[in-house]
Amino acid sequence: ASFYKQAIDAYYRTFPDMETENYETQYRHFMDQCYSWGDVYERELTDIGIDAFLLPTNVDPLIRQWALENNIEGTLQDIVLLQLKEFTPDIIYIDDTSFFAPYRIGDLRKEIPRLKLIIGGCCSPYNTYTLQVYRQCDFVICCCKQLSE
Repeated sequence: ASFYKQAIDAYYRTFPDMETENYETQYRHFMDQCYSWGDVYERELTDIGIDAFLLPTNVDPLIRQWALENNIEGTLQDIVLLQLKEFTPDIIYIDDTSFFAPYRIGDLRKEIPRLKLIIGGCCSPYNTYTLQVYRQCDFVICCCKQLSE
């Protein structure tokens, strides 16, 4: 999941000490601020017995903290891919088409053998690029009538 840059910036301005906290503390505190959808999917699915985890893909300090704690170096995409491989999900729901290029979605299928479904989420304008991303998904949940046809 991705979050608005303004929300991320405001969070770290308001809570500057959080950037030095461990991943779990930083993650929980960030999610508890309820930005955008926050971790609503994670909480609701967990409440009904489904193991779920929301992986922020654009909260740089949080991603970098996980990498530091796991002795990993690389780009944000590399680090997030390693996080996904560690979690070994059955299903991935992608709501930010700018983060995973279409070829990276193919990488997910190769590198996470347990992965059964990749679901795309679209509730914003789309273009040729985002359609390329959605074509790599097993299905797309959308609120755009034109995309659903």
